[in-house]
Amino acid sequence: MSDPKRVDLKVKQKRAVLVAVVLPGAQRELDDPLDELKGLAKTAGVKPVATLIQNRVNPDPR
Repeated sequence: MSDPKRVDLKVKQKRAVLVAVVLPGAQRELDDPLDELKGLAKTAGVKPVATLIQNRVNPDPR
């Protein structure tokens, strides 16, 4: 019987772009609207590579 071989697996880390849309009249003031999402990404083992925050007067359905 042959000796078992060790196989090195190279697993790439998952990456994400975090996006938030901030509307006027939000129920609470947010210092960082992506704070919770950043924490969830970290817990899931996802590396945020970029963040985008857009301030809108109204949501755009397009």
